[in-house]
Amino acid sequence: MKHITQKLAERTAHNALRSLQQRHFSIDFYSNDYIGFSTDVAISRRMQALANSDLAHGSTGSRLLSGNLPIFAETERYIADFHHAEAALLYNSGYDANVGFFSCIVGRGDVILYDSYSHASIRDGISLSLANAYKFKHNDLEDLEKLLKKFATDQRTVLIATETVFSMDGDSPDLRRLVALAQQYGAYVAVDEAHAIGVFGPNGSGLIQALGLENDIFARIVTFGKGLGAHGAAVVASAEVVQYLVNFSRSFIYTTAMSPHSVATIRAGYEQLSQTEAISQLHHNIAYFKTQIAQQQLQGFIASDSAIQAMVVPGNERVKALAAQLQAQGIGVLPILAPTVPAGEERLRICLHSFNTEEEIKKLVNLLTDKFANWQIIRTFARVMSMKILETPYGICHLSVVPVRLEPFEGAEMITQLLFGELLQVIDKEEHWSYVRLLFDNIEGWVANSQFTEISDKDYKKSLKKKEKYAHRWLTKLRLKTGDNLFLHIPKGATFSHNHLLQTSQSTQRIPHQGIIPTALEYLNVPFLTGGKTPFGIDAAGLVQMVFKLNGIHLPRTAKKQATCGVSLSFIEECQAGDLAFFDDEEGNIIHVGILLGDNRIIHSFGKVRIDRLDHIGIFNSELRNYTHQLRLLRRISTTEK
Repeated sequence: MKHITQKLAERTAHNALRSLQQRHFSIDFYSNDYIGFSTDVAISRRMQALANSDLAHGSTGSRLLSGNLPIFAETERYIADFHHAEAALLYNSGYDANVGFFSCIVGRGDVILYDSYSHASIRDGISLSLANAYKFKHNDLEDLEKLLKKFATDQRTVLIATETVFSMDGDSPDLRRLVALAQQYGAYVAVDEAHAIGVFGPNGSGLIQALGLENDIFARIVTFGKGLGAHGAAVVASAEVVQYLVNFSRSFIYTTAMSPHSVATIRAGYEQLSQTEAISQLHHNIAYFKTQIAQQQLQGFIASDSAIQAMVVPGNERVKALAAQLQAQGIGVLPILAPTVPAGEERLRICLHSFNTEEEIKKLVNLLTDKFANWQIIRTFARVMSMKILETPYGICHLSVVPVRLEPFEGAEMITQLLFGELLQVIDKEEHWSYVRLLFDNIEGWVANSQFTEISDKDYKKSLKKKEKYAHRWLTKLRLKTGDNLFLHIPKGATFSHNHLLQTSQSTQRIPHQGIIPTALEYLNVPFLTGGKTPFGIDAAGLVQMVFKLNGIHLPRTAKKQATCGVSLSFIEECQAGDLAFFDDEEGNIIHVGILLGDNRIIHSFGKVRIDRLDHIGIFNSELRNYTHQLRLLRRISTTEK
């Protein structure tokens, strides 16, 4: 099937193709078994004791048929009491629980407001719902309140969906303030506690109980595959909500109940939470780890007090190579790659456990410090944080198009392109390659030394005073001063305001004032090229950047950063031609952008620069006859934005 082949090829091209592997490392920093319950001897003994009470090997049917054995109700009662709730309902997995809950809990015309980083299971459940759904920016309660003001009325129910600990970054929302907002606007709150159970709260009961908010939350989804070391999940809520789910939650109704032995393991795990010392040991290890990275001055870690510690290591190849080197030392860490996270924000996801020793933690941190020093990544992060490291020359691109690569070798991933006449700063220089910063958009990467000309600080400062002039034709012909009949052809969007620094003639090309839409339409049918920004290959963010550049407006190079420009719009109906639409992936990361043409049409680069239909769901591709991108937000760019 063409679609299957195409999608697999795309993943392969981005070095992000998944495959099933059997992993085993002597030191575990990658599993979700935060307090070691999956191998806890006491839990095994208690589970066996429960299982010896004539439990069948299988449930034999759904809960509504033959599968509702006494151990289910007993365990649900125990879970409800443990979480200070009226009732609980077991599901076969956390995925089933989220899909089953969010798909049915509100009705047609109601509204679900969900965090943009919400887990795929929450998003899938919402997509099956009859309610209208809108994302708010990750942990941004100001953005949430804007949506509450628009949608919270007496005529509809509004449900807010979030997580207490987010799986990629280990961060948490301001739950007290979120609950206060919900109460102010008459909204309900449902939270996924998957990565908080066994980690936070009294006896590992979760972050909601740690904050004393259990009476203010409409429903909690508690998952047992992480801290509890078991399988399955439960929705914890009022008796009325549980009764409703029994009648309307399809992932509960239409599936065989889990094995009684699985339920026995859940029950044994909950009993062990009340007596284990593993939770306090886990928090000791979290504190020790954070102390070690502070002492080593390791940069790039996302702030987190949870068992999940994520370190940004830009580039799929780089983070995979770092993970592989750590794995070769027996240390189990896994890379999180784009497109799961935005390109340039790839990371190592480090999961801490109660059973990790201080020696293991110190070994991990020391190895990270060594590897980062070898790769000069500490320098990279220092540059990102605007720390001045060394005085370096500037440069200018003297060729038509030059690739800017993620790594200093031919064949490395191209992250963007230098066009003729673009200025750059040389940050670090090796024998054949230089690490540079493009002055137009501050993108950093590696360029071959032979493909740019160094200029002095004096020449650079002089060039800044010149008015920017860009090539507006597909190809502009410049005469080379090195020969009478030698020419250089530069592409649309190249800069010819600095030709005095190069061996070329000045262009006399008149700059047209076409506007955003006519300029965008000129790129129709240009092939897609990751990192490209010329008429011979261009990506989505490159198309937007070049169209606005040719109209005198500076925009960043990536869709994520472009989404911070201009002003926000709430509805497609408010939009006008020239506005931008941004799209995200399953993890809530902005990965795509296009320019609105009006009449619910959008021009964007997907396979090629094309025009498709846009609605509140996303981009509908008439050729594929499905939605290719999910709408995240809309922005209007000021004509004076720089």
